[in-house]
This record gives sequence, structure tokens and C-alpha cells, in this order.
Amino acid sequence: MKKAILLVCICILSGVAAAQSLRAFDVKASYGSETERFGIGAGMTLGVIGELELCPSFNYYFKKDHTTLFDVDADFHYNFHLGKTLILYPLIGATYYNLRFEYDDTKEIEGKFGANLGGGIGLYLMKELLLKAEVKYQMVEKPDEAVNKLLFDYKNQVKASIGLAYVF
Repeated sequence: MKKAILLVCICILSGVAAAQSLRAFDVKASYGSETERFGIGAGMTLGVIGELELCPSFNYYFKKDHTTLFDVDADFHYNFHLGKTLILYPLIGATYYNLRFEYDDTKEIEGKFGANLGGGIGLYLMKELLLKAEVKYQMVEKPDEAVNKLLFDYKNQVKASIGLAYVF
């Protein structure tokens, strides 16, 4: 619990420090192909240099088969503007997956790091409102065998998301 509170404090401080470069805040719905579950998430877009952006996000997936999971992504996007209302971007980044299995007296928690590779599209609905769709391939380390027997092999998966971003 102390680690979670410390992580939240660090995120808030990082957000305040990066406020000068904050470009957007988004909410989204996601689906993972291997986890076969839907989730919700939130993220922000930070300007780095020119059209290069850093986009950290947190995604929580709904409970299924006695498991809950979340992931934290940190992706870099490079925007290509196609007209005034359309943006295409490739992305590359890192991810952290955390999976928790609880059933009766059995409790397993597994966390793994991985990489993201994909792309997305953004369509301005209004000056401050951007509709975003994104597909990424997540490559995650294979879980331990003991956990893998109870759960599933979530080594690699395709993650699709759609959401709305408020652009500052």
C-alpha cells in the first residue's frame, strides 16, 4: 500500500512538473486479444520536441475467471498531420503488466515488463476534442510456470483502444 501511495505521489509531481508540456488528457476503452477482456483507461500526452510526444497511460481490465489485471504504458508517438483534422502516428514504448489471481485460499500476483509497437489515428471532432483509435502489439515476458498453469500465457497480444482526448 505504501508503494502505491508513493507511486501516486510521484505521478502527481511528475504531472505538475510537466504541466508546461501537457498537450492532452484522454480516456479510453481497450481490448486485449490474449487476455480476452475489456478495460478502461486514462492517459496524458506530453510534448517532447516538435511532433514527438510521450504518452503515459493506465489501463484497468475488468475481472474475469478470478483474475484482475492492469497495465501501465509509456509510448512515444510521432505525429503526421494529414490536413487540419486528421493525425496518423506510429508508436513505440514500454509496458508493465500486473495480473492478480484470487480463488478461495489461492492468491497469485505476477508483474512483467514488455514493449509496445503499433500505430494510431486521431480525428479532431472539435478544436479541443480528438477521437483516437490505436492498435499496438505488446510483447511481454513469459510468466513463471507456476503462475502460467493457473492463468494464461499473456506473452504477446494485440491491444486495441478507442477514446476521446481533450486537447489543451
